[in-house]
Amino acid sequence: MSKVWILLGIVGLLVSGCQKTAQEPKTHDKQVTYDTFGAAITEEHALPLSEIMAQPEAYIDKPVKVKAKVVDVCQMKGCWMALDAGEGRTIRVTFKDYGFFVPKDIHGREVVLQGTLVKKTMSVEELRHLAEDAGKSEEEIEAIQEPETQWEFVAEGVLIAQQHTETRT
Repeated sequence: MSKVWILLGIVGLLVSGCQKTAQEPKTHDKQVTYDTFGAAITEEHALPLSEIMAQPEAYIDKPVKVKAKVVDVCQMKGCWMALDAGEGRTIRVTFKDYGFFVPKDIHGREVVLQGTLVKKTMSVEELRHLAEDAGKSEEEIEAIQEPETQWEFVAEGVLIAQQHTETRT
């Protein structure tokens, strides 16, 4: 009887050894590479800009890290950019102490910023200057007749997404 059990054990091992083992499907993680402008920062703990702008008063003059897409850039020298703030809104970004600029060809790119949200009243002169920097027509510039209160982000550091690569895990 013990020979039968030994034989059954050997057969069982052979059968289990011949079966295909299920492999875990390989996943692909997108890894984003960034260029850094201004202070060195990381992308960790960045909040979506739309989340910040849902309750901007809670973030006034406090350090914060945000993530958003670029919708416009100063075409004169890259001294400001505008970001998608959700729900059809945009927010202008300036750079602390005018200490750095960003490339002019980053429209549509993802960025991570570290800095401060401020509420600012822009004079007609400032608004017209910004419209000129953005390449607006003379008619659009002349149509600016009133000061405007708006949110602005003053960035200390900016990460601009460059390329996506896939890595296997």
